[in-house]
Amino acid sequence: EAYHDYRGYAGLVLSGAYKVGDAVTILPANISTKIIKIEKNLESIKIAKAGDNVVLHFENNIDISRGDTVVLSDKLPTESSQISSWISWLDNTPLQVGKTYLLQHRFKNVRVKIQEVNQKLNDIAQISLRTNQPLFFDSFDENPKSGNAILIDETSNNTVGALLFL
Repeated sequence: EAYHDYRGYAGLVLSGAYKVGDAVTILPANISTKIIKIEKNLESIKIAKAGDNVVLHFENNIDISRGDTVVLSDKLPTESSQISSWISWLDNTPLQVGKTYLLQHRFKNVRVKIQEVNQKLNDIAQISLRTNQPLFFDSFDENPKSGNAILIDETSNNTVGALLFL
């Protein structure tokens, strides 16, 4: 009975630190709230750092789904449908400009079209691609944990490329 209305959201802190009282934004829904409690190993803590598995409690009764991202409101990632990326090609079939692929970024999958190959050196290239819906990401240099993705061929379901966002 004591936990009948318990609402906490468990996950891994990928980067930075979160503390009680921080203003955060839930993406992609763009919901603003504040952290009122942080739990780690069934104990309340004041701050959660990169690498910690924690349970966050928020000021508002909000609904978060698998794949949603909690970010500090003053450190929002890039939101765009136009992405520049380095790609390491992993498949025997060559990359095709104009072809639709699946891009898997963390827990989110979006469809993408390769628009252009800007530079190429063997199986590594700098490419421009367009997603069918906005994607929230960081450049790999700023945050390697959210600055990468994989490319999947829709027909074979093979992983065909590894991406680093610019």
